[in-house]
Amino acid sequence: MIESEHNSEHLVKNSDISMLRRTFQVIALTPPGPPDPTIAIAASRAGAIGILDLEWTNDVNAAKESINRMASYARNACGIKLNGQDDPFITHLTLVLPEAVDFVILTLCKPDKLKKYINAFHLHNLRVILEITSLEQALLGEKSGVDGLLAKGNEAAGFVGEKTSYILLQQICSQISLPVWIQGGVGLHSAAACYTAGAAGVVLDSQLLLTREASLPDVVKQSIGRMDGTETLCLDGSTVHFRIYNRRGIKSDPQHELIALAKTLEKNRDRKYKIFSGWNEHIRDHVSLNNEASAIWLLGQDAAFAARLAERYKTVGSICSAIRKSIDDHINTAKSLNILNKESSLATSHGTLYPIVQGPMANVSDNAAFISAVAEAGALPFAALSRMSGDKVHELLGDVSGLLGSRPWGVGILGFNESELFESQMKSIDAHSPSYAILAGGMPGQVAALEAKGLKTYVHMQSAEVMDMFIESGARRFIFEG
Repeated sequence: MIESEHNSEHLVKNSDISMLRRTFQVIALTPPGPPDPTIAIAASRAGAIGILDLEWTNDVNAAKESINRMASYARNACGIKLNGQDDPFITHLTLVLPEAVDFVILTLCKPDKLKKYINAFHLHNLRVILEITSLEQALLGEKSGVDGLLAKGNEAAGFVGEKTSYILLQQICSQISLPVWIQGGVGLHSAAACYTAGAAGVVLDSQLLLTREASLPDVVKQSIGRMDGTETLCLDGSTVHFRIYNRRGIKSDPQHELIALAKTLEKNRDRKYKIFSGWNEHIRDHVSLNNEASAIWLLGQDAAFAARLAERYKTVGSICSAIRKSIDDHINTAKSLNILNKESSLATSHGTLYPIVQGPMANVSDNAAFISAVAEAGALPFAALSRMSGDKVHELLGDVSGLLGSRPWGVGILGFNESELFESQMKSIDAHSPSYAILAGGMPGQVAALEAKGLKTYVHMQSAEVMDMFIESGARRFIFEG
């Protein structure tokens, strides 16, 4: 287990963080759009940090009313999230925040403004967490004197990073000692991975939208309840990545407007901050989880967890508690099983020293020397056949077979290759008899054919929605890729 060098205990006022070996805090965000503190209040009462999301709000009176309600009913740590581009809004709220508010999460703004805000919030005894989407932004936050970082990976909603949450977390923790909360793709199991990688905590938002405390229209709840994560759309520019729910069939199509906006804003010379400001101004009035045609739903891929979490745990508090308990359970399980040990059950079944599989990589694992080195190190290697001709496959596999002898190895096959190429590759595979195959983009019939040839076949899965089809046809080995 990787232990973080930082200690985030100084950020907790009264939170009842349970049995974890290192302090780990769950942040629960209210839905974006018109403010409603209910989820933040429930999270605070359960020992988590409840945050009222005001990023997409410019109604000062509504914001003040919601803040006061949260401050009145929250029992432990609570805070607000503010749009770093909205100076008048921030300035006004800073002067009227109740003492019960502990945290401010601030979105990115220019360095001079960031330092100004941090100083002002610190004067009011507020802890400042900067929302960032890259290591570069994290370093800016550290230099500016923030108390912590909220790192948003590509799976999250709204402004997101180019990299996935877990990769971004590892990048930041390797170079920065500040506490880091991670947002995007967080569920019962991935929270434990974030803990072991050094996170100070995780952020829940879309995952909580079907709880009893979430007051959304039924039609919105039904849409979220059906999600598997593929329904979201990430609008990618060279500077900004922005994830929304893809509302297909809506006459007013906000995402097309956003795509056009992104292209226009990317032309600005002072792009970094003008783009953020431009997006905020354009869509602020549209961000809401309602059924209006013009509404932009800020939902992350992790909204796919909402239905199962709500079905099992019902409330915000129970989900927050389950996250903390799951981390402890996973740590105990990992210690007892030691699944990466030499000669584990998976390693034994593969005939390798370690339970590690090297994935097929075009232009990397398509040479015998590389494959031999992987096998020598104790893992199960796979030759990437990609779109290689049958003759070249025959030559490569002959070299691999000669170097590896009786040691196990496999081939990575693209099931969607045209039939003539696929069949020519299969003839070469038959001639050299590898022990394993990884099939990507294939069909159940291809898995059955490979298994019939004696190749233990792993099916490469990029979407859970097609998995049932393979299971029903008898497939039992799967590789999951996000």
